[in-house]
Amino acid sequence: MARSLKNKLDIVRAHVSALTPRERQVFDLVIRGDTNKHIARALGCTERTIKAHRHRVMEKMQVRSLAELVSLAERVGVAVPSPANSRCVTGLLFRPATAWKR
Repeated sequence: MARSLKNKLDIVRAHVSALTPRERQVFDLVIRGDTNKHIARALGCTERTIKAHRHRVMEKMQVRSLAELVSLAERVGVAVPSPANSRCVTGLLFRPATAWKR
């Protein structure tokens, strides 16, 4: 059983590592709860471009829903548990888009 779980986690980690740098940025923002509009603004591109990146992320990660994507991210340690004072959904840290602008 433990070996099976380790193999599944290794597969998911391989999927994450297969993402392009831009897809990884979009992935990180999506799993934190940012909208396409906020992600587009933060990354300096159009909402349509974000939708295309998000679609490719979902395909590469082999998931059909945002809930599945967040669940996978949590299992492999990409999504971090939230501190008590942050905006939180399902126990994961979701930072507002303004936190990503510099």
